Amino acid sequence: MHLGEISTIIFFGGGKVLLNIINDFRENNFKIYLFSSKRLLNEIYEKKSFSEHLLKNNVKYFQTNNINDDKNINGLITKNVLGLSFGAPWIFKKDLINKFGGRLLNMHCRRLPKYRGGGGFSWLIMNNYKKGCSLLHKLEVGIDTGPIVKKTDFNFPRHLKTPAEFEDFQYKKDIKFLLEFIRDIKFNKKFDLVDQNDNSEYWPRLYTPLHGYINWSWDLNSILSFINAFESPYQGASTFINGKKVFIKNCSIITSNDFHPFQNGIIYRKSASKLFVSTDKGTLVVGKVFLENGQSAFKIIKAGDRLHTPNNYL
Repeated sequence: MHLGEISTIIFFGGGKVLLNIINDFRENNFKIYLFSSKRLLNEIYEKKSFSEHLLKNNVKYFQTNNINDDKNINGLITKNVLGLSFGAPWIFKKDLINKFGGRLLNMHCRRLPKYRGGGGFSWLIMNNYKKGCSLLHKLEVGIDTGPIVKKTDFNFPRHLKTPAEFEDFQYKKDIKFLLEFIRDIKFNKKFDLVDQNDNSEYWPRLYTPLHGYINWSWDLNSILSFINAFESPYQGASTFINGKKVFIKNCSIITSNDFHPFQNGIIYRKSASKLFVSTDKGTLVVGKVFLENGQSAFKIIKAGDRLHTPNNYL
């Protein structure tokens, strides 16, 4: 597959990778436009919103609720235009996709077809899945279904625990991958398309306030991986103690002790800085617990209290 002589890039979406790669495209003499949403334009990076960074760098951008109905894109698409999507929040319809003539690609930072959909790195952390990739595929009507244009596989280091740590590692891989892709399209490199197989898995987006409740009936390792999955940059996994909602972070485990299931969630020891919580298969050691207002809940907790999540939240 040849993309042809590309002179203009239309970006869709937002995010840190897009923000930090735009100037590299422009420095290689590509004319650039960006279509984004209000939510993505308001996201903060290094104390400034995405839109503020774009204005500072003189990037022409359009805010739109639905890219398929946006008239600003009419007339921009020619045979010399390449479309690149970075977490775009819209579902591209067939008519718009067809206008690009096969030159509309999506950046995906998880292996396909195993990890179609959203949810960031939280699903990988819950599944203890350490295989990563930087990947571009042709954008089709289906979600993450198009043939793969270019990819680089790698493994995440075993010591990474939180989504923020995964994101930092992925970011460096993505920038290197995209710098190589710039050279590819600049010199009109041929890409060998790879069709995705039928062994696909789709995982939906996660929303921490809705999905981040801990089920204390799970085994210890499942509880820990779940808490890690909602760690920084997210608010934290949540549960209740004495009727108050609390968020939990900075956890580790001790597997040398066993408890009866009836003891699940009971704080059996409290030190100066940690809570020791009984679970199936061992102890969850909690380093941070705080209230909805962000204040530490440590002082209001005593040994013998139980962490519990009502069934209607699970």
